[in-house]
Amino acid sequence: MATLLEIQKIIGQTADYNIGNGVTVWVIVRDARVRYGDLDYLIEPVAGKGTKWVASYKLVNYRERDN
Repeated sequence: MATLLEIQKIIGQTADYNIGNGVTVWVIVRDARVRYGDLDYLIEPVAGKGTKWVASYKLVNYRERDN
């Protein structure tokens, strides 16, 4: 489990989210929660609409957001 400081650093960063069938979406991490001992992140696509809670292990390649 990540520490609070590690989670705070990830919120606001971008990451890659594999949605299946070889398709990966570039997303922004907006929030975090602990659900039954698992860490979830609220993500939204960089281009497009909507948000979704996903398990933290489904995100890879965290990086600072380019403005």
